[in-house]
Amino acid sequence: MRKEFIDLTGDIFGRWLVEERAKNEGGKAQFFCRCSCGMERIVRSADLRNGSSRSCGCLARKIWSRNLRKRRAQERRRKKAKLRAKKVFKVRRAARSETRR
Repeated sequence: MRKEFIDLTGDIFGRWLVEERAKNEGGKAQFFCRCSCGMERIVRSADLRNGSSRSCGCLARKIWSRNLRKRRAQERRRKKAKLRAKKVFKVRRAARSETRR
């Protein structure tokens, strides 16, 4: 029993825009797709439909860079808090040593 062909031309999956049908490979349907960043690739229809291919890789790079910026901002906040705590500790320590004399 042969499966019925599903035409995905013109559909959008994640950042992929399906442009036209490509040659099957290994009995699997494939489509020429264009990513929103302009990259063109051949993508398996199953990968488009199940969500395992959402972009050419530009989405992963964007998410990675956004998360990196967040991590760097968190590190800066931690360092500032650590420096403030050190200053407070030094002031308290100096105040205690003066009262003991």
